[in-house]
Amino acid sequence: MPASGTVIFMHFGAQRWTISEGLTLGAELAGLASYTTVGMSATELSQVVNFNAAPAAPSGTSVLLLYDVLNAGSLALEAALQAAGITVTRSAVGQSAYDGTNPAPDAFNAVVHLVAGSWSSNMPVAGQNALVTYVQNGGGFLGSEWLGYGVYSGYYLNMTDVVLFTATASNGIGAPSCWSMSQGRKPIPSWRTWRRG
Repeated sequence: MPASGTVIFMHFGAQRWTISEGLTLGAELAGLASYTTVGMSATELSQVVNFNAAPAAPSGTSVLLLYDVLNAGSLALEAALQAAGITVTRSAVGQSAYDGTNPAPDAFNAVVHLVAGSWSSNMPVAGQNALVTYVQNGGGFLGSEWLGYGVYSGYYLNMTDVVLFTATASNGIGAPSCWSMSQGRKPIPSWRTWRRG
């Protein structure tokens, strides 16, 4: 970032009662639904570095789904994204074997990185670096709360620039949820602005 420059890291928090509602909301957030940028100026939208916040064409949105385990939950998320009109490409391997080339993230509007069942199976450094570079070049990234727990536990350490929330302690029950704020049926968009100079 140049001296006196500004970048915005946007994040969302939401909580739902059912898996179905959560998957539907996840699809909206991954596609950066129009309500997620309400109140942001064109200048602010251009400063977002972890999502492609420029207005997207109604069709042609594509997502790379980096899965951890292929189970009912990850397959339901994939189906929900497709039902929302998003083209989904599932990674050729699970996230713990992703090396940044299988496939490369550059051709996608966003990457959805699922980490739950494999949070302690570290992604190869080449894959981590590819995702960080992708975000630095304007790609959108959505990671699960377990990614933050993985960082807390000593994994995914090359991805700390794109993991906005990490655990600070564990109570033995699980990772703290970073999807915790909601307002009615829509999440509260928020963003952090960093200035250097």
